Amino acid sequence: MEIVWSITALFIVSQVLQFLGYIAQNATYVTKRRTYILTANIIAVGFAMGGFATLGAWAGFWMLGLSISRSIAFLAYEIFTKGQSRTRHFETGVLGLVVIGAILITAFTYDTWHDLFPFFSVIIASIGLWQRNVKLYRVIAIPMTLLWLVYMVMVGSLVGIIFESISLGVVITSVILYKKSVDNLTTDGV
Repeated sequence: MEIVWSITALFIVSQVLQFLGYIAQNATYVTKRRTYILTANIIAVGFAMGGFATLGAWAGFWMLGLSISRSIAFLAYEIFTKGQSRTRHFETGVLGLVVIGAILITAFTYDTWHDLFPFFSVIIASIGLWQRNVKLYRVIAIPMTLLWLVYMVMVGSLVGIIFESISLGVVITSVILYKKSVDNLTTDGV
């Protein structure tokens, strides 16, 4: 597949939306509270969806639609239970629905092999957000970021390529810094 970038108004809009999404997504790697992580993820995914829609990258768009639904459900549950719930039934159910949804979306949007990268990335991210260990979330973000980086190359998102590369550096740095600064690795509080 040959990647050709033509500078059109729509392409510029897609790149601006993805840029805004990356700013919000990188905020998830430097905060310690789960509610902040989920809120930043919702904002980031909303911008990224707009960027993918303008690029016509529908596999990524629909996977991110599933991702935003997952993050809204997790955030609502976190707020509703004030972070005090120790039962995982609801969140595990949401995770199961995400896996089923990702399979269905992939079945309907699959066009070429690189459409599988959003599938695997969403599954990895969902597991990372489902569990409550912030350090593990950050470690899980490394393969997730690599998958999106390859997808960005394949769909021709210049800003996506640049910022996924930067995000990879931010994730690795946050894992190192988090390890040095935090004794309690769980984010059970709101």
